[in-house]
Amino acid sequence: MTGSSGSRIYAGHVNEDMSSEGYVYRHVLRTGSMEIIHAPGKEEICRGCPKQNVCREEIEISMPIRLGEKSIGVIGLIGSSREQKERILSDESMYLELLWQIADFISAKAAEATELRRHKALLETLDRVISHVEKGILIFGKEDRVASANEAARKELSMELSEETRIEVSPTGDSINHQNEYRLRIDGREYLVMGHLYDLDRDPERFRSRFWNPSCSDT
Repeated sequence: MTGSSGSRIYAGHVNEDMSSEGYVYRHVLRTGSMEIIHAPGKEEICRGCPKQNVCREEIEISMPIRLGEKSIGVIGLIGSSREQKERILSDESMYLELLWQIADFISAKAAEATELRRHKALLETLDRVISHVEKGILIFGKEDRVASANEAARKELSMELSEETRIEVSPTGDSINHQNEYRLRIDGREYLVMGHLYDLDRDPERFRSRFWNPSCSDT
C-alpha cells in the first residue's frame, strides 16, 4: 500500500510505503465502511496497529472510495493537534459531507477511466475486424456467446447466429500455411475451421475475437 497524495505532516511522504502506517485504511478498504476515530491509539479498531502507543493523530476520519461494489481507495481527514480536532468536531457533519463529495468525485473519474478503457477495447476489436473483412469473423462476449458475426462467418456456418448463441472453441493442435485449426461446437453441430484466435488484453472479460478464413468443414 502506498500513499498517492497528502498534505501538512504527510506532504513529504507521498508515494511512500504505508504497509506499517495504513492500518485503518486497510480495514476501510476491506469493509467498505467509513471509520471515525475520535481517540486514535485508544479505540478498539486501533488494537493490532503497530503505531497504537505512539500515534501522532488526535482524530481521523477515513472514507472509502467505491467503484460499484468494490472499494478502490480511501480518503482520510486527520487532525494532528487538539485545536484541529476541536475544529473538526465543531462541524463534523460538514467535514463528512466534504469527504463524501471528494470520494464521490474520485469514484466518478475512476468510472470514467474504466469506461474509456472499455471503449478502447471496442475500438481495437473493430480495427481487427476492419483488417479482416474478407474473412469469417466471430466476436465473442462473456461466456463465449456471440456478440457479432460478419456475413462470411454466417455463410460458411450456414446458420443464424444470435447474441444467445454459444460456441465452444478448442484448438485441434494442427496447422496449415501458418493457420491453426479449431473445432467449433454449435447447437450440437461441429465444425473444423482454419484461422487465428485473438484475445484482447484490454478487457478480456468483455470481448474475445475469433477469426478464420471463410473455408470450413461441417463434421
